[in-house]
Amino acid sequence: MSPDLPQPDLPRPDLPWSDLLWPGTFGTDRRWLVVERAGSVRALLPASPRRVRHAALARSNGPEPLARHLARRAYAAAATVRAPRTVVLPGTALADRLGEHVGEAVHPVVQLGPPRANRKPVVIALDGRGRVRAVAKLGVTALTAGLVRREAAALAELAWLDSPALTVPRLLALDDWQGHPLLVQSAVPTAGRHRVPGPEALVDALATLDTLPGEPPGPASYVAGLVDAVGGLAGASDRDLLGAALAAVEPGAGRLVRSHGDWSPQNVAAGPTGVVAWDWERSGWRPAGFDALHLALQARLARGPDPQSGVSLLLTAGDVLARCHDRSATDWSPEDTATLLMVELAARYLGDGQAGTGSPGSRVMDWVTPALARVTAARGAR
Repeated sequence: MSPDLPQPDLPRPDLPWSDLLWPGTFGTDRRWLVVERAGSVRALLPASPRRVRHAALARSNGPEPLARHLARRAYAAAATVRAPRTVVLPGTALADRLGEHVGEAVHPVVQLGPPRANRKPVVIALDGRGRVRAVAKLGVTALTAGLVRREAAALAELAWLDSPALTVPRLLALDDWQGHPLLVQSAVPTAGRHRVPGPEALVDALATLDTLPGEPPGPASYVAGLVDAVGGLAGASDRDLLGAALAAVEPGAGRLVRSHGDWSPQNVAAGPTGVVAWDWERSGWRPAGFDALHLALQARLARGPDPQSGVSLLLTAGDVLARCHDRSATDWSPEDTATLLMVELAARYLGDGQAGTGSPGSRVMDWVTPALARVTAARGAR
């Protein structure tokens, strides 16, 4: 253990999936920094060596103002001199397995995230200089295992991309860890502080997805899938509202394109040559413009709860798509595209049990209801 750290006899914190992540025995133990929030452990960072500890503490999980960025780095520097709370956990087996896929020894940062239905361990593998070499995701439930496998399949398809406009992770392995799927993917380069790309860069990146081989399914199949998802929801009032909004959209009147599915400020960034995008676990075929509208919506929701967020998206959908998507005459209207987006997100949050978990917009029916009620009323007036 590193001699520059205090060695307090701290109790082992309540860690989800502890037996999966640390199946080893004491004797090959490692000291970790514990990051807690709202009474639960959110992350475990390697306590040594110092350079790795500093890099782990300085990392941002999303875009942030310059002042916050500088404050984060200052805290990382201070904690490098005197580490905050630490804990000892047994075993280095997971780090060793990740090192095999990366090709060198790595130091893992284990991110556990807030409690929610799609919560799963995400492990950031750092080299000895503190550089991110790989990101791994472990599927621990039926839902998260499906998302991990879906992302692996998406990365395999995205390997065909060859354009500076869009950079994505490389699939390093879809492994098995203690009977659960473990996705290991390469790190992606970002241009310094995490910044959301501008409209021109987004246009080029979205157009790049259209260069991948493969024929899209018929547009009616997408709408039919939403109808099935809505029909499986538990709440009758939610089913009625979402179903009525879907009925206002002409099923075969649009065009499907390849979609990231979760294009948000946390998952895209300005890179050295264009857009860098990760977290492809919701990838699929969706209405043209879905990703551009999703990014605009998530930026609104991140400002705080507002029941008019969905209505605002409806009213501005045409302007957003005019700036951020190369549309054709065969696309759904901006309002219909926004409606399909909101129905899918509502069905996703409600169906997966993610509603009300604290992430931006998770109280989905609060902001979806006014917008979709407006859609249904407009249809009834025609």
